[in-house]
Amino acid sequence: RALTSDSLHTREVKEAVKRVFFDDLGGEKFLRKIAKDNPSLFLSLVARLIPQEIQAELNVTHNLVDLGAAMVEAQRRVDAI
Repeated sequence: RALTSDSLHTREVKEAVKRVFFDDLGGEKFLRKIAKDNPSLFLSLVARLIPQEIQAELNVTHNLVDLGAAMVEAQRRVDAI
């Protein structure tokens, strides 16, 4: 897939933000300071990282088996040998 101008700019902005966060603000140390000084802000950031909902579609096929009847049939087959 070819990079478009928009995706290239988006990548550049993300890289710039990462550089500022790690090089200028201190990365994890900065997050720890936010967590201590402003817990509500920190928790709002954490909440944005957690998926709000998970959508899944399940297709399940099951067959009910009459175990008693299956055992009778199995015994009948064994007896026929």
